[in-house]
Amino acid sequence: MDVYAVIEGIVVTLVPIVTALTCALIASAGFWAFIQKRDDQRDAKTKLLLGLAHDRIVDQGLKYIERGWIAKDEYHDLNKYLYGPYSTFGGNGLAEKIMAEVAELPIHGRSMVMDVDYLKGHNNERNPAARRDY
Repeated sequence: MDVYAVIEGIVVTLVPIVTALTCALIASAGFWAFIQKRDDQRDAKTKLLLGLAHDRIVDQGLKYIERGWIAKDEYHDLNKYLYGPYSTFGGNGLAEKIMAEVAELPIHGRSMVMDVDYLKGHNNERNPAARRDY
Protein backbone atom coordinates (compact mmCIF):
# COMPACT_ATOMS: atom_id res chain seq x y z
CA MET A 1 0.00 0.00 0.00
CA ASP A 2 1.13 3.48 -0.83
CA VAL A 3 2.03 5.84 2.10
CA TYR A 4 -0.11 8.59 0.65
CA ALA A 5 -3.11 6.28 0.50
CA VAL A 6 -2.66 5.39 4.18
CA ILE A 7 -2.44 9.07 5.18
CA GLU A 8 -5.48 9.86 3.06
CA GLY A 9 -7.40 7.06 4.75
CA ILE A 10 -6.49 8.39 8.20
CA VAL A 11 -7.46 11.96 7.30
CA VAL A 12 -10.75 10.83 5.79
CA THR A 13 -11.49 8.86 8.97
CA LEU A 14 -10.39 11.56 11.45
CA VAL A 15 -12.02 14.65 9.88
CA PRO A 16 -15.60 13.58 10.68
CA ILE A 17 -14.58 12.56 14.22
CA VAL A 18 -12.78 15.85 14.92
CA THR A 19 -15.68 17.80 13.43
CA ALA A 20 -18.19 15.95 15.61
CA LEU A 21 -16.11 16.47 18.75
CA THR A 22 -15.69 20.17 17.99
CA CYS A 23 -19.42 20.64 17.47
CA ALA A 24 -20.17 18.72 20.68
CA LEU A 25 -17.76 20.90 22.65
CA ILE A 26 -19.22 24.14 21.33
CA ALA A 27 -22.77 22.97 21.95
CA SER A 28 -22.07 21.63 25.44
CA ALA A 29 -23.46 23.41 28.49
CA GLY A 30 -20.05 23.45 30.16
CA PHE A 31 -18.51 25.47 27.38
CA TRP A 32 -21.30 28.06 27.47
CA ALA A 33 -21.15 28.16 31.29
CA PHE A 34 -17.44 28.96 31.00
CA ILE A 35 -18.15 31.76 28.53
CA GLN A 36 -20.93 33.14 30.78
CA LYS A 37 -18.70 33.08 33.86
CA ARG A 38 -15.99 34.94 31.98
CA ASP A 39 -18.52 37.58 30.90
CA ASP A 40 -19.80 37.89 34.49
CA GLN A 41 -16.25 38.47 35.71
CA ARG A 42 -15.77 41.18 33.08
CA ASP A 43 -19.04 42.82 34.16
CA ALA A 44 -17.91 42.75 37.79
CA LYS A 45 -14.55 44.30 36.88
CA THR A 46 -16.29 47.00 34.86
CA LYS A 47 -18.61 47.80 37.76
CA LEU A 48 -15.66 47.92 40.15
CA LEU A 49 -13.75 50.29 37.89
CA LEU A 50 -16.84 52.48 37.47
CA GLY A 51 -17.23 52.60 41.24
CA LEU A 52 -13.60 53.56 41.78
CA ALA A 53 -13.72 56.22 39.08
CA HIS A 54 -16.98 57.58 40.53
CA ASP A 55 -15.42 57.83 43.98
CA ARG A 56 -12.35 59.66 42.69
CA ILE A 57 -14.36 62.04 40.51
CA VAL A 58 -16.67 62.93 43.38
CA ASP A 59 -13.86 63.21 45.97
CA GLN A 60 -11.51 65.29 43.83
CA GLY A 61 -14.31 67.31 42.25
CA LEU A 62 -15.70 68.33 45.63
CA LYS A 63 -12.22 69.39 46.77
CA TYR A 64 -11.82 71.60 43.70
CA ILE A 65 -15.31 73.05 44.11
CA GLU A 66 -14.63 73.82 47.79
CA ARG A 67 -11.30 75.42 46.87
CA GLY A 68 -13.04 77.54 44.24
CA TRP A 69 -10.69 76.99 41.32
CA ILE A 70 -8.89 74.25 39.43
CA ALA A 71 -5.46 74.07 37.81
CA LYS A 72 -5.18 73.27 34.11
CA ASP A 73 -3.35 70.01 34.79
CA GLU A 74 -5.87 68.98 37.44
CA TYR A 75 -8.79 69.55 35.09
CA HIS A 76 -7.05 67.75 32.23
CA ASP A 77 -6.23 64.71 34.39
CA LEU A 78 -9.69 64.57 35.99
CA ASN A 79 -11.44 64.86 32.64
CA LYS A 80 -9.19 62.68 30.48
CA TYR A 81 -8.19 59.87 32.82
CA LEU A 82 -11.27 59.57 35.04
CA TYR A 83 -14.39 61.22 33.68
CA GLY A 84 -13.81 60.36 30.01
CA PRO A 85 -13.54 56.59 30.55
CA TYR A 86 -16.21 56.75 33.27
CA SER A 87 -18.76 58.30 30.92
CA THR A 88 -17.75 55.96 28.07
CA PHE A 89 -18.57 52.96 30.28
CA GLY A 90 -21.98 54.43 31.04
CA GLY A 91 -21.34 56.20 34.32
CA ASN A 92 -23.53 59.20 35.11
CA GLY A 93 -25.46 60.77 37.98
CA LEU A 94 -23.63 62.58 40.74
CA ALA A 95 -20.23 62.43 39.05
CA GLU A 96 -21.73 64.05 35.96
CA LYS A 97 -23.18 66.89 38.05
CA ILE A 98 -19.89 67.42 39.87
CA MET A 99 -17.96 67.49 36.60
CA ALA A 100 -20.38 70.11 35.28
CA GLU A 101 -19.65 72.24 38.36
CA VAL A 102 -15.90 71.64 38.05
CA ALA A 103 -16.05 72.74 34.40
CA GLU A 104 -17.47 76.08 35.56
CA LEU A 105 -14.61 76.74 38.01
CA PRO A 106 -11.99 79.36 37.17
CA ILE A 107 -8.88 77.70 35.73
CA HIS A 108 -5.53 78.74 37.12
CA GLY A 109 -2.23 78.07 35.44
CA ARG A 110 -0.75 76.35 38.47
CA SER A 111 0.08 72.68 38.14
CA MET A 112 -0.03 71.82 41.85
CA VAL A 113 -2.49 69.19 43.00
CA MET A 114 -3.46 71.13 46.11
CA ASP A 115 -2.49 74.72 46.84
CA VAL A 116 -0.43 75.22 50.04
CA ASP A 117 -2.36 78.41 50.90
CA TYR A 118 -5.58 76.44 50.66
CA LEU A 119 -4.20 73.72 52.93
CA LYS A 120 -3.06 76.19 55.62
CA GLY A 121 -6.60 77.22 56.43
CA HIS A 122 -8.17 73.75 56.45
CA ASN A 123 -7.74 71.00 59.01
CA ASN A 124 -8.43 68.06 56.79
CA GLU A 125 -8.02 64.68 58.51
CA ARG A 126 -7.63 62.87 55.17
CA ASN A 127 -4.73 65.11 54.15
CA PRO A 128 -1.82 65.11 56.63
CA ALA A 129 -0.26 68.09 54.85
CA ALA A 130 -3.28 70.17 55.87
CA ARG A 131 -2.58 69.55 59.57
CA ARG A 132 0.96 70.91 59.53
CA ASP A 133 1.72 74.26 61.10
CA TYR A 134 3.10 76.64 58.55
